[in-house]
Amino acid sequence: MLAVDIDPLAVRTTQENAVHNGVADRVAAQQGSLDAALAGGQRFDLALVNILAKVIIALCDQGLGAAVRPGGVLIAAGIIEEQADAVRAALEAAGLTVVETRTAADWVALVCRRAAE
Repeated sequence: MLAVDIDPLAVRTTQENAVHNGVADRVAAQQGSLDAALAGGQRFDLALVNILAKVIIALCDQGLGAAVRPGGVLIAAGIIEEQADAVRAALEAAGLTVVETRTAADWVALVCRRAAE
């Protein structure tokens, strides 16, 4: 599993959590951007994005949909209910299909799938 964040504190916390949960041998946390994660054509069966709506939308413009292998799943979370439609539109424009919407209080998570080729 690859975990990428531009914030060094988030990377360190991810590494510490992986050790604490006994999965450090399966989690590679690194500081970087989506572009860096995609360098060399790497794609993922499952991608999780838990950040502000405006950042998810910006990531869609930077190739977030291409980060998911055909048939793969992306879960976008941390979205305020009022911003969910804008995020949905960006995800769909990035080549993903929203297959499920989950809500908890005012928070929304969008479960998306990339079409199988």
